[in-house]
Amino acid sequence: MASITILGAGNVGQHFAKALHQAGHQIVQVYNRTPRRLQALMPYLPPTTQFTTHLQQLLPHNGLYLIAVADDAVAAVAQTMPAVPGVVAHTSGATPMSVLVKHPRRGIFYPLQTFTAAHTVHFEQVPFCIDAALPHDAEFLQAIAQTLSPRVYAITDEQRRILHVAAVFANNFTNHLLAIADDLCKTNGVPFEILKPLIAETLKKTEQQPPRNVQTGPAKRADAQTIAQHLALLQNQPHYQQLYRLLSESIGKMYHGNP
Repeated sequence: MASITILGAGNVGQHFAKALHQAGHQIVQVYNRTPRRLQALMPYLPPTTQFTTHLQQLLPHNGLYLIAVADDAVAAVAQTMPAVPGVVAHTSGATPMSVLVKHPRRGIFYPLQTFTAAHTVHFEQVPFCIDAALPHDAEFLQAIAQTLSPRVYAITDEQRRILHVAAVFANNFTNHLLAIADDLCKTNGVPFEILKPLIAETLKKTEQQPPRNVQTGPAKRADAQTIAQHLALLQNQPHYQQLYRLLSESIGKMYHGNP
């Protein structure tokens, strides 16, 4: 099992610290810029784990230094931390490996999953996307990932960045659209629960067939009358109306070759 330092104790870092510890790895040290997150993590890790708010206090001889901070902070952390002999990897889907250029043994340890503080992540279901500058380091990262999940993939930098875009469509945008549906229901006194079987069936279909093959609805049918009625109902919510129109045009273009 690996000796690991985790840099970042936010949502991703906390989930990783707990999961890697439970998988039998030694969490030697955890860094975070502020102490509050470290204090929240302490009860879940053994008393031998060290905690620090200073990058220059990183212990030098661990096998893996896992940078699990916000995307826009990865480069700064990688540049500021001292040079170490172990593998330095980050967990970001959008950040290129090149930001780790200071570290010869660099890599990617990207979990394609959404993380929130209060929600349990079942790591055995999480796909891991692995890359490294050196082949033996890629094998090292893959071996660690396989202690968490059987779904481990060798993915290049460019593939991972495109995959992250796809994930934004599949997760972030989808959730935003569900939030809009929830808002429309609440505004009109309709329980959102009525939509939940439809949502579940929509996702279930995509497990069995490509999403393109199971599209339904007025835009797929080119039902201009229904679309016009829906747009009229949204006249007092111009932002939602604009989104409805844009998405209907996108569906129309995909299936009929025209907006």
